[in-house]
Amino acid sequence: MRSCGLWLGAVLGLLVGAGSGRAQELELKYKMKPGQEFQYRDWLVLASQTFGEGVPEEARYQWETEALYQQRVVSLENGVYELENRTLSGKITTRFGDRERTEEMKEKSEVVTLDERGKVLGRKGENEEEERESEEKESLLDPNLILRVVDDVYENLLFPPKAVKIGETWIDRAEIQLTPENRVSVDLSSKVARLVKVRGRRCAEIKTHFVVPLKGSEEEETASAKASVEGQVVGDLTLYFDYEAGVDLVHLGEVRMILNTVMEMAGETQENQSKTKLRLKTVLQPEK
Repeated sequence: MRSCGLWLGAVLGLLVGAGSGRAQELELKYKMKPGQEFQYRDWLVLASQTFGEGVPEEARYQWETEALYQQRVVSLENGVYELENRTLSGKITTRFGDRERTEEMKEKSEVVTLDERGKVLGRKGENEEEERESEEKESLLDPNLILRVVDDVYENLLFPPKAVKIGETWIDRAEIQLTPENRVSVDLSSKVARLVKVRGRRCAEIKTHFVVPLKGSEEEETASAKASVEGQVVGDLTLYFDYEAGVDLVHLGEVRMILNTVMEMAGETQENQSKTKLRLKTVLQPEK
């Protein structure tokens, strides 16, 4: 995507202090109503580079997306929402070294059930068979590992079970599926940092920090190769949540991953390091 600094500055320019509210307690939960429809514009930028002996300087990988999607509240029963999420339009740009390719994003939809705290109870998409095939290929050496980690974090990111004060921390536990055989438990530490106004709406600025340890081994029988992998994913997410209407307004995130790999093949050992940075932004679009 474009300069992340530009869009970050633009979003923060919408924010106006709404008082510290130190003594105030907030009940954070979704309050959407059946029939409501929301449109969100979503941007994502991923940049990765690998360093090591024998690794060419142009071993750089970039992946950018911009999409517009619609969320419709199908039903609400006993505190459980059924939401239909539909991608309306979008594009994906991929760069590897000096090569670049842009393609239109496929239209797709899924139905998600979740409770008022944001706990995902179920998910059903149109391309379940393709998703199962991709899951079978999951690896610690997959360039999109950081995306899978962030997806799992958001699946487990919840509002607190009770009212909280400004600055009070709550912790959720996420089970991160790195590979079919490699699963780790991670603490997601969140707090309401302050109260602000976004486009005239009173919002809680909710900040979340997490660290995901990465450690494991990969074997490729056809090439008689074995790789030992160690590293971590560190993320900081921010949500501007309209706590009166119970609606997400803006999501911002910056996530970094470092992987150290030792590859053994044909009696030789090669070490390299990859660094990946991910920035994301999702913004509720104004009603027409």
